[in-house]
Amino acid sequence: MEPSGPVSLVDLLDADLALNDDDGVMSLEDWLSSPHHGRHSALVPGAEAAPPSPVPPLATLHHAQQAPSSRAAPLLRALLPPAFAPRDAYIKLLFRDNPSVAIKLRWLTEVNGAFHLDRDQAEVKMAAITSSFVYISRHRPDIVTSVTKGEFLSLPLEIQDSPDRPRKFLTYLLTRYPVCSDPALAKELPGVYSARRFYQKGSAINRLVVTWSLPQPPPPSVAFSFLPSLPSCEFRRMKDEQPWCFRCWGFGHISRYCFAA
Repeated sequence: MEPSGPVSLVDLLDADLALNDDDGVMSLEDWLSSPHHGRHSALVPGAEAAPPSPVPPLATLHHAQQAPSSRAAPLLRALLPPAFAPRDAYIKLLFRDNPSVAIKLRWLTEVNGAFHLDRDQAEVKMAAITSSFVYISRHRPDIVTSVTKGEFLSLPLEIQDSPDRPRKFLTYLLTRYPVCSDPALAKELPGVYSARRFYQKGSAINRLVVTWSLPQPPPPSVAFSFLPSLPSCEFRRMKDEQPWCFRCWGFGHISRYCFAA
């Protein structure tokens, strides 16, 4: 039946209630007695609401493990600095006997002048002028040949190239190694990937910095065949993240604050 005149809001509400009574809609008692879970169970008279479980469902834990924060992974990647000289792009060379800073500056000046190097291309670079290493681009074999022959200041550089080397080898300090002995002879021991002289205040001392390539650690001491009748050399693990004391060779402090006699 359609209205023939103006209809008020009260008339509409009365008509709606009349329709609901005829449609068989559930009453309040029926709705409260129907089974529910979670927060709706607290509406039942006389029923106590169960406290929420402090342990999340297994599905939630699994989802959290499989889907970490989308902002955490890019942030960690952004904190990692790029490699100074990637192995696939640069050849690593070593200054023998670690010349002074003045000589290294002269050497760099002559190399840049001879090959007219562009600073932006970074074909020859050093991490610091006090470093013993030079990095030359693999696209410039002519520079590598010249510097290894000692054509500049009569300083032949030694190639320390390792393009296939794993990402990280452990470093050890080899003590009681005579100053007059060549560090390369330490490769007699299987597992010594490289060895270089340790310098203190610009002078060579009886210690080597050894890169160890085997998964097993080196022995505590070793007696080389070319050092007969001498005390055995000892290996000590170097920890780059901790300061070294050059007086007692301990960790956690420097020689300035060392109380060793």
